[in-house]
Amino acid sequence: GHLLDMFSGDMKYLDDQPVDDDMWQLFADNDGNLRAAAAIEAGDTLTDIETRLYVKHAGGWKKVTLPNERANPSIDFLGFSSDNQQVYFASNHDMPENDRMGVFRYDFDSGKIDLMFRDEESDVRGLLYTPGRKVLGAYSIFGPANYALFDDQVETLKDEAGLLVGLLNAFPEDDVFITSTTKDGRLSTLVVTGDRRPPEFYLFDSENRQVEFLFAAFPDIDNDRLVPMEPVRIVARDGLVLHALLTRPQGAKKELPLILNVHGGPFGPFDRWGFNPEAQYFAQHGYATLQVNFRGSGNRGDDFERAGWREWGGKMQDDLTDATRWAIEQGIADPDRICIYGGSYGGYATLMGVVKEPDLYACGVGYVGVYDLTWFREGDGSDFSRRRDRESRENFERFMSSAVGETPESVRPSSPVHHVEKIKAELFIVHGESDVRVPVGHAYRLREALDRVGKDYEWMIKEQEGHGFYQVPNRVDLYESMLAFFNKHIGPGGPSDAEAAAAGQ
Repeated sequence: GHLLDMFSGDMKYLDDQPVDDDMWQLFADNDGNLRAAAAIEAGDTLTDIETRLYVKHAGGWKKVTLPNERANPSIDFLGFSSDNQQVYFASNHDMPENDRMGVFRYDFDSGKIDLMFRDEESDVRGLLYTPGRKVLGAYSIFGPANYALFDDQVETLKDEAGLLVGLLNAFPEDDVFITSTTKDGRLSTLVVTGDRRPPEFYLFDSENRQVEFLFAAFPDIDNDRLVPMEPVRIVARDGLVLHALLTRPQGAKKELPLILNVHGGPFGPFDRWGFNPEAQYFAQHGYATLQVNFRGSGNRGDDFERAGWREWGGKMQDDLTDATRWAIEQGIADPDRICIYGGSYGGYATLMGVVKEPDLYACGVGYVGVYDLTWFREGDGSDFSRRRDRESRENFERFMSSAVGETPESVRPSSPVHHVEKIKAELFIVHGESDVRVPVGHAYRLREALDRVGKDYEWMIKEQEGHGFYQVPNRVDLYESMLAFFNKHIGPGGPSDAEAAAAGQ
């Protein structure tokens, strides 16, 4: 491990890793010294992995024996105590099933490991710091952050705990986090954000107990025009509880045109509560948005994520179908005005959704999506699959066989490009010509298949874009075109473009 000075470019040697296995993480303390490490030994599949924890004492690296209830636990380092005598890490080693990442504390003097906090439904996401940059607790998220204060830390840091609780109470509807602190602990920067508050930054003076506004990420947005994002729970057909986020237009509750917005990944990423420009944009034009963290998504433990393995077009897709039907049953969605939309894996799920449920969705927008799953399984020329060194090829095959399908032919039933004759919904296909993550060939193969069966569609390819559009003119074109597409097939929309622009969208 080395320490890089970002300003001078100087590199300082710190230490060697404790073992020769592939290192997952090397973690430095507050003084920049390597003090903790997690090593992994990979097997033939993603489930055949051994994880080991190491810490560095005065005598060198030491393996820590975890009271494992799992064959392959996860470990993520979170931070050190201010005096560097304790390291905090997230892990599920004590959860044989229905695991969620809890936060643990290892004490370098005693060698003791304590479970400090675990949420009933979600993984721990990080540590909670006092204005003096001392660890006070941890937090998890489903809707707004769930703060958990550690009893022994609160007892030790009574004054600083009082300051932090006061800051949290000052913004009761939003999330508040301390992002940095001066060395003397007097001044701290805060970020405050929520579903109706784009990120705002403040300077907190702990000595004078004053908060000074610094700047907002989106200063021109009228927050009063923004609408709530509602955390909801949806029960899938097999009884699994799914977390989802519902955003509805101002003052509207029932019989709404609905956009089912599917996130990418699929394994690990998840939709989060908070300010979501896309959901707010659609709401300003009269559309509800439902974002579902289907099985395979992150933030719910390894078991929840692995429940999506080899379920492309299967149970992961069924979760989206069940969520859509839930919205209909609740009276939220007009059953004749529902569109499915997503990027990357979400683009795949869009096309697979209109294939499997031809009468459920009126339209679909596939954005930089995987459409030929057999080609993807073979190695479609993406940056993920084209590396030819032995280790990369082994990792590629390990992922594909474990998480996608055993062979290319085995995933053909779940490959949208091979089942386009079942599609009734209107389609809009969008891709970047320079995409190296999901090659544009997926879009062209889909177009060829649609042309063969005489299925109409709308089409947008941007030559200088990759896995997602980033140039402002292209993004404007994309969202204006999507809005026109939605208005045509499940509209009409809500406020005019001028009104939406006045709201900052």
